[in-house]
Amino acid sequence: MMFWILTILMTAAVALLLISALRRAGADAVPAAAFDMQVYREQLKEIDRDLARNVIDAEEAERLRIEVSRRILDADKKIQKETAQGHKGKRFDPVTAGVTVLIVFAITFATYAGSARILNWLGVSDARLITLKEQTDFSVSVFGRDYTLALIFDGVGAPGYGDLPHQARIQTAEMARDTRPSQAVAEQEFETRRTSAGRPPAVSRDQALLQQLRDILENRPDDLQGYVLLATTEARMQNFAAAHRAQARVIELLGDQVTAEDYADHAELMVLAAGGYVSPEAEAALDGALARDPNNGRARYYSGLMFSQIGRPDVAFRIWQQQLDEGPANAPWIAPIMRQIELVAMRAGAQFTLPDMLTGPTADDIAAAQDMDPEDRNAMIQGMVNGLADRLSTAGGPPEDWARLIQAYGVLGQTDRARAVWVDAQQAFQGLDDALEVIESAARRAGVAD
Repeated sequence: MMFWILTILMTAAVALLLISALRRAGADAVPAAAFDMQVYREQLKEIDRDLARNVIDAEEAERLRIEVSRRILDADKKIQKETAQGHKGKRFDPVTAGVTVLIVFAITFATYAGSARILNWLGVSDARLITLKEQTDFSVSVFGRDYTLALIFDGVGAPGYGDLPHQARIQTAEMARDTRPSQAVAEQEFETRRTSAGRPPAVSRDQALLQQLRDILENRPDDLQGYVLLATTEARMQNFAAAHRAQARVIELLGDQVTAEDYADHAELMVLAAGGYVSPEAEAALDGALARDPNNGRARYYSGLMFSQIGRPDVAFRIWQQQLDEGPANAPWIAPIMRQIELVAMRAGAQFTLPDMLTGPTADDIAAAQDMDPEDRNAMIQGMVNGLADRLSTAGGPPEDWARLIQAYGVLGQTDRARAVWVDAQQAFQGLDDALEVIESAARRAGVAD
């Protein structure tokens, strides 16, 4: 609201300056006959000068004075008539001033309201975010007078949105944090989305063995190693909801021996089960990990993700930028951070750009390699694949690059690596159906998709 108040006040100030100029112009306006009157008086003086120089005689001078005097009387009558009518067309007109004010307001708000569309047309993504973080001085000159307007903003402007100062944004984020859905609700919603998208849960040949392990542990509730194995197996088969429940039991059985990694595992499994959403229960597990190891990489990454989701991109950006600076480059959280940090930085009003990355082998490269001798083909593809694999493991990349890597491993006959990349890609692009379709197509061609 404060933004609109400032905008209206500024626009009104400009409109008042314009009205003042119009009023001065109206006050200074004189009837056209007044100028004629001045000319006739100068003519009378000229007649007297001509008579003194003997240019004209007295009789001619008298005749000219009579003629000029008659014109002066006519001009005087016109002046009185125009004065009585109020200098129509010359005086200050309230209607004209009102129209001027309306035009100023209309142009001001139309320009602001259309700014986001213009920026989008120019290719600026999420153009409704316009952030000013420091004092900005605007110097303008109106009718010969200089004015300086000093504005200080610390917020995000968007047409049609109310004012949202820094403190209000923090309060809104905390409210979102306190009222966000629980883990159970998030899992149910995610499963509904998966079902509606036609993506049934993965079925493995090891399902019977997994069920046997579940049955055994029902009668052995204190078997720590059994629950560790159950959590690992459920996760490997992408039964993340069952996996995080098994991990919760692991934490209970460990008691005082529980580590930061145990809590990080628990939090990560809950996030995966909810389709990438960090629930209050997952946040509690993250707190447990960070309380035992403040430098735990996974816990810090998911904490940043949580802050991004509740409307605190500034906090998320600080956490993730520090993790990028600290490394190591092959840490598992670096790739997902690099996929998201530019958008988070933009939302936080920060300037941040990732360095350009080299691309991997294209489909044409792989197709050409298939026509070579096996030894030359493998050497060529292996060289390209190594560079792509290193980049995806450290910086991540678009789904097309993951698909290229899987297809390349398939050509090389390295199905185990192709399958591992396919598993990693499913986790990296969890909930992004369009991206997963691209990658799954390559995984099927490589023979590693179920």
